[in-house]
Amino acid sequence: MNARAIILLIALSWTAHLVAADDETINGLNTEIFKDQMLNQLVARRIDPNIDWHWANAKPVENIDSTGFSIRWTGYIKAPIKGQYEFIVSGDDGYRVWIDDRPVITNWVSEWQKKNVSVEMTGEPQRFKMEYLMSPPSGAWITLRWRPVGTADAFIVPTDVFFPTEESAKAKLPAKRLIPKNGLVAEYFDIDFKKRFGAGRVHRAETMWEGERPHAGVPHDAGARYTGFLLPPKTGRYRFVALGDDRVRITLNGKPLVEANDDDRESVAFLDLTEGKAVPLKIDFQDTGGWGRFYLHWVPPGSKVELCIPPECLYLNKQSVPKSAL
Repeated sequence: MNARAIILLIALSWTAHLVAADDETINGLNTEIFKDQMLNQLVARRIDPNIDWHWANAKPVENIDSTGFSIRWTGYIKAPIKGQYEFIVSGDDGYRVWIDDRPVITNWVSEWQKKNVSVEMTGEPQRFKMEYLMSPPSGAWITLRWRPVGTADAFIVPTDVFFPTEESAKAKLPAKRLIPKNGLVAEYFDIDFKKRFGAGRVHRAETMWEGERPHAGVPHDAGARYTGFLLPPKTGRYRFVALGDDRVRITLNGKPLVEANDDDRESVAFLDLTEGKAVPLKIDFQDTGGWGRFYLHWVPPGSKVELCIPPECLYLNKQSVPKSAL
């Protein structure tokens, strides 16, 4: 297989979640969330689509206090082709990764670090485990990227290579594939939004580029537009919290919600929303080089806890939104 074919295969795998089977049920990792830093006091279980979180001052779930938390992801990973893959983990604070029960990255300390390792991937399902700890007062975030064989750029490890069980990793997908519903459509541009480089899908209203490219061919000075629909789980006034490095402009229901262009200062806005009524969301993000990050979080009505907006509250387009919510 020549280099061009390898790159094409990787690119198809990376973008496959645009047309792949419903990865909300087939793909992802088992996630256990603990309210202590040592993975002892379990408070929630769920399936996460991938490992690309920017909590900052938010919490992964509501019933966690300010003394820190920890998370364990488990499941299987299946590389699209066999060969050497470079895995890159960056986070604040500690993390460790196992593949086929072998520790490949260990950084179990309370400080920001970026670690990488080359791993021989078989192209078959391999056991995967990753753990993360957050200790205050630093902001919390974690990303897992890889640089597949034959490619120059590193990307977030995509949802379609993760499976919660060995059975799901080995299962053959049906000939007719379901269209995914949740997440936001991501389009990548030059810094002035004049030249479009490609598109994909993200699961959250947040990102941490941290000097890496979000999509093949995108320059380091770049813009991204994320569009979709937001479906509120409760009726009432929501407190939205946003941060942009270098700049983020957010529009909700056709009206400007918030603009943030200071990497150290959050912007806050309040908006009344109705349970079960979807509203269009657009996020324009610009990174002029360097770190590159933004997030849009919320504090739901009746709560005092800042949370990441759950993927199940985001819909790719009008066609994916339940008819009762339009």
